[in-house]
Amino acid sequence: PFADQLLRPALGHLGAWIKRTVLGQNPDASEILRGEAIQTVGDFLLDEHAHYLRELAHDRRSSPDLRLRAIAALGDLGHPADRAPLLQLAKSPGPLRDAVISALGRLELRNP
Repeated sequence: PFADQLLRPALGHLGAWIKRTVLGQNPDASEILRGEAIQTVGDFLLDEHAHYLRELAHDRRSSPDLRLRAIAALGDLGHPADRAPLLQLAKSPGPLRDAVISALGRLELRNP
């Protein structure tokens, strides 16, 4: 109830800032702040920002840490449409594979 009554409306007013920060379009945001914005999207299930996370998760030019956070947040959001793209990422060797498998597990819990 606390989140729905107080935090969600406040986060709604930060929508444009969250978008810019997640996408790296906020020149005042460090990589740490970008990571926190990404995690906020997942923690508070801010579905309206899911497509920014998808862009970031699949952007090979982005830092692995930010991609890992975006993948984790996608797992928290639990959109069934993210299964196939995440499965593709899981087939790739590298540091993202374990995060993708974990995200797929959380996605399955939300949408069996």
